[in-house]
Amino acid sequence: MNYQISRSIIKLIIIAVVLPISLISLKAADDIDISKDFNMFTSQQLQGYSKPLFTTIGESFNSNLYTTAKYREHWAIAFDMSIGQYFIPDAHRSYDAALPAMYADSNIARTIDFDGRTKQIHGKLEQPTIYGGRSNAVYSAPQDHSTNAQNSKSLGFPEGNNIDYMFGLPALQLIGNFPTRTQLRLRFLPIPVQGSMMMYFAAHLNQRIDHFFDLFGEDTSMALALNGGYSMMSRSKGIDIGSYTVGTHFSIDFESGFFGFLGMQLEGMSGTFEAVRTDFNEADVENSPYQEVRDREPLKFDIESFNSWRFLAGLSYRTGAFEMHSDFGYAAQPMINFGFTFWIATWGEEKKTKLEKIEQYEEYEKIEKVKKSKKKESETK
Repeated sequence: MNYQISRSIIKLIIIAVVLPISLISLKAADDIDISKDFNMFTSQQLQGYSKPLFTTIGESFNSNLYTTAKYREHWAIAFDMSIGQYFIPDAHRSYDAALPAMYADSNIARTIDFDGRTKQIHGKLEQPTIYGGRSNAVYSAPQDHSTNAQNSKSLGFPEGNNIDYMFGLPALQLIGNFPTRTQLRLRFLPIPVQGSMMMYFAAHLNQRIDHFFDLFGEDTSMALALNGGYSMMSRSKGIDIGSYTVGTHFSIDFESGFFGFLGMQLEGMSGTFEAVRTDFNEADVENSPYQEVRDREPLKFDIESFNSWRFLAGLSYRTGAFEMHSDFGYAAQPMINFGFTFWIATWGEEKKTKLEKIEQYEEYEKIEKVKKSKKKESETK
């Protein structure tokens, strides 16, 4: 049992950390070389195969943006680190791969699937994504000696990795609080990959708003805030990803250091990917039924994500300068996030709330009444 668990953990680490990097390598000219296993892909197929992975990356960009909405009127600086685990739904385990156009004509080629159950397959065929399982081969028998018929070769597709859950990108961020009840979170990470850099940068802003409208009256335990941000990951050539998020979050102070928080946010991601084909077998390329592959065209596609909305609930606990937090998010790939924050410094005098001012005034009035009463008694004597 322990052996199986260890193997699963090792496999997840390989997929989460090594695969996104090993999928690509850099030439001296800074082009992206697609690895050998993916040379027979068309652009449409690689897009479908990798879209769930980019969804995981996109959701990672927009995770761990807040642990409370109760931003106070002082300065503070902190360091935060977290990582999320994403659960892969069945819909993200397969995609529809486009088949060669000549498969539609039985006079050119006769086709059948691997199990022999479906004949004259054409159009599209379900194949596994990077998170899926077994691929579905298509066998083709050319019917004459024409060029189209001779190009109608059998097809095999890469297997998936049978992944049920996946670790996202770790979030290392610097946090700054401002007296305007504003919080800024910054992430910056240069990733060296064989001599070139992939740059990851993100900026997220949280602004408390309940005090503008006196939403909770004298109850200082609750707070409401807006949040928004932008993330990017890019290299000088080949890959460029941008992601945005806007939303709102609410928190309640349970005292004793515990906070509960709820949030909802709209997320979006877009980008482009381009790679050249290298390290391929010439015979395999020449025998491909896809014109794009035979012509050695670069692999180009738009990067997309399945996700658009996220709803989350979480809990944080702070004692002194140390804060632990966790949240569960419902999105295209549901996730659970764990992290901690170390509050390096806090300074600046915090302004008193309306309730605190009232309490202070009432205390002052009591003191003044006592003084007047004692003075009156003294004069009477």
